[in-house]
Amino acid sequence: MKKPEEIIMIPEYPQIIPELDLTGSNQTKINRASFKKTLLSIFLRKRVEKDHLIYLKKSYSQKLHFMPLFTMTKALAYYNDFIKSENPKDKDTFFQISEKLIDISDESGWKHDNLIQPPGYPKKYNSYSCLFNGRGLGVLIRYYQFNQSEKTLKLLTNILNNFEVESSYDGVLRPDGFYLEYSWGNDSPVVWNGLMSALVGLYDCYLHGPEEVKSKS
Repeated sequence: MKKPEEIIMIPEYPQIIPELDLTGSNQTKINRASFKKTLLSIFLRKRVEKDHLIYLKKSYSQKLHFMPLFTMTKALAYYNDFIKSENPKDKDTFFQISEKLIDISDESGWKHDNLIQPPGYPKKYNSYSCLFNGRGLGVLIRYYQFNQSEKTLKLLTNILNNFEVESSYDGVLRPDGFYLEYSWGNDSPVVWNGLMSALVGLYDCYLHGPEEVKSKS
């Protein structure tokens, strides 16, 4: 493992999403970032934190629904905080969240268990998401620069492999080359938010990831 003074730090994750305007400790404040989000948090669901993870709490049932994406964004916000402040507490919290995300991942990333059935989609099933895996790459490469474990490198490699597997075969790729946020078969519609976030994650990994995965990225 490299000594701390030998590490050339990966820069902040780009602020392409509104949550990264907030600090890591303020990630649930997005509940009231706009009138629309305020109404959603009152009448449908709101973000809550529990043991460093972020969940959606359904207003009508009070059930918690784990959201890997929001937790990934929280990790990246803490990383950005650390780059700005050099506060070791921010770094420690980034480590803790990253390690939890690695522990709950499966072989090729994080599955998408959506709350709703979007109109116009094939029937949903528990599948990978280019949005989750794209943003997850940003967390993993920043964690790996400090802790170069085989487990993390294998997960990075498997996630990148999944970008080359068609959706109907448990990947996130559509036959025409687009990546799928809701990867429920090859005929799933493209969601541009997910596609662009995936491309950002892949390019981020190409620029800053470990040498073993740069060419694949």
